[in-house]
Amino acid sequence: MTDRDTAPYELVTFEGGLYAAAMSVDGDDDIGGRIYSGILKWLEGSGFEPDERPGHRCMCHMVNPTEEIRQALGYHQLDIYVPVKIRRTRDG
Repeated sequence: MTDRDTAPYELVTFEGGLYAAAMSVDGDDDIGGRIYSGILKWLEGSGFEPDERPGHRCMCHMVNPTEEIRQALGYHQLDIYVPVKIRRTRDG
């Protein structure tokens, strides 16, 4: 795949990694912020911690189910992905 294949979008190199994910409501920044804060709170008691390497940012994906599902829910769904890594102990 080349930049020509994806124009006008730019290709980026993505290292990958682990992500904590949760579903939110697309277009509602208040709910999205609470979901993001909830992920960070969950990390405190988990075996993971934020992965703050350069280039590892929070990502989102708008799910966009069928119009019938959107109407039933009343909103579009949004997945929020927060980069995480395995928590290292002082011994490890």
